[in-house]
Amino acid sequence: MKEASELFDEKPSKRAWLLIVSLLTIALGIYVLFNPVEALLGLAIYIGLAFVLIGFGYLMLFQEFKNYLYLTISLLDIVVGMLLLINIGLTTVTLPLIIALWMLFGGISQLVEAWRMKDNMISYWMWFLFSGVISIIFAIFVVFHPIISMVAVTTFIGLYFIIYGIFELVRYLRQI
Repeated sequence: MKEASELFDEKPSKRAWLLIVSLLTIALGIYVLFNPVEALLGLAIYIGLAFVLIGFGYLMLFQEFKNYLYLTISLLDIVVGMLLLINIGLTTVTLPLIIALWMLFGGISQLVEAWRMKDNMISYWMWFLFSGVISIIFAIFVVFHPIISMVAVTTFIGLYFIIYGIFELVRYLRQI
C-alpha cells in the first residue's frame, strides 16, 4: 500500500482521476445552477437519508448508554426521515422550513453551549455565541423568505461545486 505522500508524487498521467473528478464537479455545479428544482429534489432525498442515518446513530448511543433521550431522538429522526423520503415533493416544498428549524435548534444549542463554556472559562466561547446568533438570524430569514432561501441554497451548492472543481483542476494542472 502506498503512503499518502507517494500518491501526490505520481506523474499526472497516473492521476487522471483528479482531472476527471474536477471536470465532473464543475459540470455538476453548472447543472445545479441551471436545474434548481432537480437539485432541491436531490437535496430532499439527501436530507431524508441523513435523518434516518442519524436516527440509527442515536439508536447505537441508546444501546451503549441506556439514555432514553437518545432513544427518543433516534425514533423521531427515523420517523421524520422516513416521512421525508416517502413524500419527496412535500419535502422539497417544506425544505426551507426544515432547514430553518435545523438552524434554529442548532443556534439555540450553540448559545447554550456558549454559556456553559463561559461558565467553565473556556476562551473561545464567543465563537459559539456568535455562531448561535448567526444561525438564529438565518433561520428567521429563511422562515420569512422561503423562495429566496430555496434559490440561495441551490445557487450556493452550484457555486461551491464549480469552485471546488476549479480548485482540483488547478491542482492537477500544476503537476504537469
